[in-house]
Amino acid sequence: MQSATAQVGKHVKEHHFPARLLFDTGAHRSFITQDMRHKLKLKTQRKKLLNVFTFGKDESKSTSYDVVMFNLQTRDEDINVTALVTNTICPSLTTPKNIQLPADLMSLELADPLFTAEERQIDILIGNDYYSHLIIGNTKIS
Repeated sequence: MQSATAQVGKHVKEHHFPARLLFDTGAHRSFITQDMRHKLKLKTQRKKLLNVFTFGKDESKSTSYDVVMFNLQTRDEDINVTALVTNTICPSLTTPKNIQLPADLMSLELADPLFTAEERQIDILIGNDYYSHLIIGNTKIS
């Protein structure tokens, strides 16, 4: 899966914080962690009841989520995102040991730094509701 870092805030003109995004085309909705929600001081807009199917399961589980809105800054625009709040999206990402990149790739500016000593916690999962808009840039979100 693709990951990136971005600046997120409560509103366009308010202070933004760095966040790590995970793009998941298998998810219908976008999610934000409870920790990032508290950092941004996001208020619940409404509740959403979803039937959630997890990998390898044949049955769904009905789960109620808080719905919040936040601003995500890209190089070209500010995007208002509606997301569901969850405790954890996934375990922290780790850098594989002894990874060797070809020399011509070492100078690339990556969306998410590969070589970092810090744990790479995922703060926001971008599902299909915003994926195309962020990656392609020309899809209207309904």
